[in-house]
Amino acid sequence: MRDGVRIAIDVWLPHDIPAVGLPTAIRGTRYWRRALEDGLRDLAHQKEAERFIAAGMALVTVDARGTGASFGTWGGAWSVDEVEDLGEVVDWIVKQPWSDGTVGAFGTSYDGTTAHLVAATGRDAVKAVIPRFSSFDALRHIACPGGVPLDWFLYNWDLANHWLDGHAVPGIPLARPAGGRVKPVDADADGSLLVAAQAEHAANVDLSAMSAAAIADEDMTVGARLLSEVSPSGRLAEIEASGIPLYLWTGWFDGAYSASALAQMETGSNPVQVIIGPWCHGAATPMLGSPYAPDAPMSPTVEEQFEMMIGFLLRHQRGDKIPAPQPSRLRYYTLGEEAWHDADSWPPAGVTEQTWYLGDEGALARKAPEDEQGRDRYEVDFEATSGTETRWHSLIGGPPVVYPDRASRDERLLTYTSAPLDRDLEVTGTPAITLHVTSTHEDGNFIVYLEEVAPSGTVTYLTEGMLRAIHRKVSTDPPYEVFGPYHSISREDIEPLVPGILTELRFTLFPISVLIRRGHRLRIAIAGHDNEVFRRVPDTGLPVITIERSVARASCLTLPVMDVRVFRERRRT
Repeated sequence: MRDGVRIAIDVWLPHDIPAVGLPTAIRGTRYWRRALEDGLRDLAHQKEAERFIAAGMALVTVDARGTGASFGTWGGAWSVDEVEDLGEVVDWIVKQPWSDGTVGAFGTSYDGTTAHLVAATGRDAVKAVIPRFSSFDALRHIACPGGVPLDWFLYNWDLANHWLDGHAVPGIPLARPAGGRVKPVDADADGSLLVAAQAEHAANVDLSAMSAAAIADEDMTVGARLLSEVSPSGRLAEIEASGIPLYLWTGWFDGAYSASALAQMETGSNPVQVIIGPWCHGAATPMLGSPYAPDAPMSPTVEEQFEMMIGFLLRHQRGDKIPAPQPSRLRYYTLGEEAWHDADSWPPAGVTEQTWYLGDEGALARKAPEDEQGRDRYEVDFEATSGTETRWHSLIGGPPVVYPDRASRDERLLTYTSAPLDRDLEVTGTPAITLHVTSTHEDGNFIVYLEEVAPSGTVTYLTEGMLRAIHRKVSTDPPYEVFGPYHSISREDIEPLVPGILTELRFTLFPISVLIRRGHRLRIAIAGHDNEVFRRVPDTGLPVITIERSVARASCLTLPVMDVRVFRERRRT
């Protein structure tokens, strides 16, 4: 690289290269470009290459600086140096005799955000990028959603990265056969280059220590820049200047990444197409992921997903007359209906807002409260949990998202439930919540779950949203489309609660599309903690919160609902 750091890459080429050269796909990774002695991962890398070669493409995979077999240090996710390295690799590719001068980037998870940022390198050779299951704003969509630190993920991801970088991790032996090892470069016959590279990795950032002390945007840094600044949302001007087409993939149960994809779709001028399935992170599990079709197989299959991605790249790199991956800007899956739909905006045309009010005796109703003194008291239960197979756990190559019947979990929470619906109700959009609260403490987490209750009493998880109380200030100038109240999570906007003083909290839940059948009921469940996922706030004490639901201070849920006429017409056609 420009500063002398050596970056490890693999180049995959077909045996026969046409005279006009090959369009190239590039994937930059923090998780080893190639693994040895790890059968499953090695097979996945091999099959990935075979798919591109069969389509007449070259594939280049890159170990990010400070990781894998590359030299240097990793200063945090998607540093300026890491992204510029990819730009230099693109420059190298187009000079090779086997290149046709075009490059397309793709990747999933970390690699997906890397692909997104290849569009910010300013290289004319880059013709299209495919960010899959990745973050547009890494601060708000993974590290601290709603300002609530995602401690489970940050700790375990950091631990895994130290092991991948070649350093000891408590309880994880470095030489275990099942873990494999990173592939050295071809010239490293005795492994000495890899040893030297991994010695430099010892200076990699300690993300766990950084995140453990973080309470605001300014505390999460990558080199001299903020995490929010090195994310695609922070480099939006460069991405927009490129004009590069984007093809984003995500799932309703993929962390907060559905919000990421929709924010990019509705922000900036790049041609953007988005596909949102019922999936968890990566869409690589055997099951589809819909809670209403638990036995349905993954669709599209992994093979079909690669066909769609390669088709997108070839259309923009080689000009192949391959049909577009979908006819509109957005293709999304409606849970419960188990059907795909197309739209050109979010929320889709035909969606209107309904207000549902928190009421007496745990009711959730369309009618505004009439009680002058209505309120509910809740002592935060720090043992409350969503379990260990959630939308957040799937982010670390995790299991399929499985939210079992939440009826017993809701017993630890403050719940509000509607009467049985008198007609089918399609919720498609980004729900929002307004809570009027008092607390005995200066800070706390407020987590709201949207659920459906079947006539049998089974409770199905649909989506959730959260806000750390000190970050409740609503900013009037969000840097991108957020579909509701925006919170800066910056230090200058921190406002501690005043114990006993009524405060308004407004925040969004993560987007969703779900058909709730007649006779079923809506529910919101309010928590102050999720014991398997988020940081405990406050770290000591037992806060008591009071939710006001009076005439003057009506706490309510805003639901995006598909107009019944549009819904009926769509079902007919």
